[in-house]
Amino acid sequence: MISARFLRDFLVLAKPLVSLAISFTTFAGFAMASREVSPNLFMATLGVLLMASGVSALNQVLERKTDALMKRTKNRPVASGSVSGSTAVFIGISLLLLGFIVLFTINFWAAILGLFNAFWYLAVYTPLKRTSVWALLVGTLTGAIPFAIGFLAANSSQPISKALFVSFFLVMWQVPHFLLLVCKYGKEYELAGLASLTKYWEVKTILKVTLLWIVASSIAIVPISLFGIIHNDLYGYFLFFFLILSIFFIAKWVLLPVSNQSITRAMILLNSYQLILMLILVADSLI
Repeated sequence: MISARFLRDFLVLAKPLVSLAISFTTFAGFAMASREVSPNLFMATLGVLLMASGVSALNQVLERKTDALMKRTKNRPVASGSVSGSTAVFIGISLLLLGFIVLFTINFWAAILGLFNAFWYLAVYTPLKRTSVWALLVGTLTGAIPFAIGFLAANSSQPISKALFVSFFLVMWQVPHFLLLVCKYGKEYELAGLASLTKYWEVKTILKVTLLWIVASSIAIVPISLFGIIHNDLYGYFLFFFLILSIFFIAKWVLLPVSNQSITRAMILLNSYQLILMLILVADSLI
């Protein structure tokens, strides 16, 4: 019988909420490409959900030593010792393989792209975090690939340029997310021996760069309707209105005296915009 403690540890290893957020971009990519509801839509989403959960578990094995040195991560199962490294590896590989098999039954290249994303995160991004402050730029790619996986899995005749445009925006939008994380936890990263921008720049400077990046990314998303990605003008107007509102509030919080509360609010709004974009893509494609 599975104990409550093991189930709790499993959920921390798999990070279901984060994995769901990642897999929802796959759902949106598939919906945009196919423009219909089908069993494969849910299968592709499940495949990425499983792979993302597996990568999360394996990543916690790789980062167990640094996790143990940081307040916000020291209680993770592997770092705290409540789950052995070998058990976490078994769980991670099992989830990763299950997700790969699910994607493989739908589309070969979608499965290969999922495997590449796992490799990029675990073998490139994670080790680079220890040596380079620019690892965050490398990590942005992993946030955009799940959308492309969904688009490929649909086996659609739609031009790949649509998926590339949205994926480019997702890459751009990941950067301020990582920068805000650095602003909030940079000192912890330093104490754990990870490369952090806070070692070279003041948090206020990083926040100003973050704001400029958000404005630049926002300009990049404005012509989304010109690419035939959103067909309903009402959705386009709403997206633009929410974008302007987001920039206003993020600018307000970023330019205020630095506090964890203002950084957290900016992160929530930043992630909310990406979620709303994905919801609009799904609604525009399926309704």
